[in-house]
Amino acid sequence: MTFSVVPYPNTPVIGAIFKSDSIPTGLVGKLLPAGVAGKLQVFDLDADTLIADTLIMVPKDGQLDFKFVYATDIGISGFLNTQPYAPDTAYFNFQNSVKIDGAKVPVDVKVSVMNNTTGEFEELFTLENLAPGKLSATYSLPGFDASGNSNNYFAEVLNADTKAALSPGPVFVGAGGSFFIDQLYTDIDGMVYPNYISF
Repeated sequence: MTFSVVPYPNTPVIGAIFKSDSIPTGLVGKLLPAGVAGKLQVFDLDADTLIADTLIMVPKDGQLDFKFVYATDIGISGFLNTQPYAPDTAYFNFQNSVKIDGAKVPVDVKVSVMNNTTGEFEELFTLENLAPGKLSATYSLPGFDASGNSNNYFAEVLNADTKAALSPGPVFVGAGGSFFIDQLYTDIDGMVYPNYISF
């Protein structure tokens, strides 16, 4: 098992424990007995507080790779993925900080890729009813097209209840070969944009 932390500014020292075993932070990882179930706990070591936990099963064959983000100033905290990362893939998480007239609302996120030849947007999928404050699951998409050019991904944000557009058309949310955490927020003009962390 490996456990790593997103390098976000002002993140405190983070530590992880599975059952009674401390998991080193980084790519070294720790060999654990196969087939064992237990709770993976994440701590803010500066404050000596538990900040997250999840029940896991150590696979008999294979590896678990946990990545954790703790960016409290923008309201993002949680596990991102449990699979090894591929350099030819684009990864995304979305977090809903959208407000309409001061009220938090669920949103739909319609994801598209820009065709590098035509410049047109090709719709891929819609993440429906992302709850306020919720960090989505990790989505993985091809990082590059058949010619080896980086894919650029865009999203339209809709009100999940009314289906009204909240973003000014498709807005950039990420590209190939990177991991993007997109915080969807409402600006002073009432339009929704992504504030993203990439690494």
